[in-house]
Amino acid sequence: LHYSGSHDFGLSAVLRTMNFYKNASLYLPYADELLSYSKWVFLMFLFIFMVIFKKSNIIKLALITYLLFLTFYFGISAQYLSWILAFAVLRKDKMIIPYTIFGTAAMSGFYMYFNPTILLFQLSSIQPYLPQFMQVYVIGNLFFWLTLFLWLLILIKKNRLRYG
Repeated sequence: LHYSGSHDFGLSAVLRTMNFYKNASLYLPYADELLSYSKWVFLMFLFIFMVIFKKSNIIKLALITYLLFLTFYFGISAQYLSWILAFAVLRKDKMIIPYTIFGTAAMSGFYMYFNPTILLFQLSSIQPYLPQFMQVYVIGNLFFWLTLFLWLLILIKKNRLRYG
């Protein structure tokens, strides 16, 4: 429960970049409080969905758990984006396509803005902190988060129709 993560992807990244454009600061005010609230929102939704979807298969439950985490938790780092892939592929879920596209855009914008040498090695002459890459980062994260939210709604609706 003391885990915090970073504010690099998802909804926190969208808020972080909005703050960047408004205040010229990457530091998100009240980030620790938002992180704490998001942790409790995630855990609350997780508990509710585990009770509601207890008759679902384990792959769907794992996918819903990761979608809840990525959608509502503010401490998302790049490595967490891959966790969901195995379960989505096992379910043959077509939402993996927009997830991959927008997740790649968000990650590319992030690394091109903060540290282009991670993607382009030492051969790059691109300097960090160029504003055009911040735009890729924010747009990629916005569409990434919307994809997560839509995917979660689709899974909930499918499950509700089956049992309700």
